[in-house]
Amino acid sequence: FLMIRRPPRSTPSNSSAAADVYKRQVIKVGTNLLTDGKDVIYFDVIEKIVKQIAQLRNEGKNIVLVSSGAIGCGMKIKKIKERPTDMVELQALAAIGQPHLMSLYERAFEKYKINIAQVLMTREDTKDSVRRTHLRNTLMKLFEMNVIPIINENDTVAVEEIAFGDNDTLAALVGILLYSDLVIILSTIDGLCTCNPKNNENYEVIREVNKITPEIESMAQDFESNLSMGGMKSKLNAAKKLTSVSIPVVIANGRYDNVITNIEFERLICASGPTRGELIRLSDGKRPKKVAFIQCVGSRNEENPYCSSICCMNTVKQAIQIKDHWPDTEVYVLYT
Repeated sequence: FLMIRRPPRSTPSNSSAAADVYKRQVIKVGTNLLTDGKDVIYFDVIEKIVKQIAQLRNEGKNIVLVSSGAIGCGMKIKKIKERPTDMVELQALAAIGQPHLMSLYERAFEKYKINIAQVLMTREDTKDSVRRTHLRNTLMKLFEMNVIPIINENDTVAVEEIAFGDNDTLAALVGILLYSDLVIILSTIDGLCTCNPKNNENYEVIREVNKITPEIESMAQDFESNLSMGGMKSKLNAAKKLTSVSIPVVIANGRYDNVITNIEFERLICASGPTRGELIRLSDGKRPKKVAFIQCVGSRNEENPYCSSICCMNTVKQAIQIKDHWPDTEVYVLYT
């Protein structure tokens, strides 16, 4: 195993320092943001999100977009009004809708002369050490080429996010895979609420969660949708994975103007009105040491103090990548 310890980072005192804090970000876009599941695809929302991503890219940040919506696009093309329940049909709709979804993003990013890349993956790709290394290396090379990776689940071979999650878990796994500084989950709700906004207009948004407790989990109410299987529960589960390795999470309403670009100093500031969104961090509101574990199957003993296996070499390359991204990181290699 390779264990990485990262000292706590103090809150930045200026905007340039804040930009360095969030240099690598994963932004997840939910299905309900992009389409109503009937005959409308919200291209204006796509343009709004793409404009903000282009601004972040121009500031030197590395952005990965995890986008749902393939099934919704497929439903539009086939004029299906309600989300089917048959898994095979859902997989077929995803295959139909994915090219259309990518064409919409390509048209929106073309305005800013930004190239995009489609990456279809599954959870299993993050579990196998070789596939995980290939995936990370590809994404890192896309960063070097100034290309925005757009990730979606490969729904023709995997069904986890179709059945439940709307890519929330996938976004968390990508965030951990890339040692991201921030993960932003955009949907059509403002964040974790004290009650169901659809039933009670006097709801309040929980501004900050320092620890996901059973009480916090009990507030997570999944609102009915004929299009998406994601909800606040899946978002909190994703947040648990991320905060366990000290990656902060923001859950916000993607329909607000500049919702992405106004995230500063670990708070969401919405220029168009009251603060909207929610930040989830670890206990006490501090960023603890970052710890990651990377599997290495190489062996070492007294006669052979240095492991020369290909897997170990890949692990060393990953350590170098981490050191480049976090210069103050302490790196320890432990063999078992």
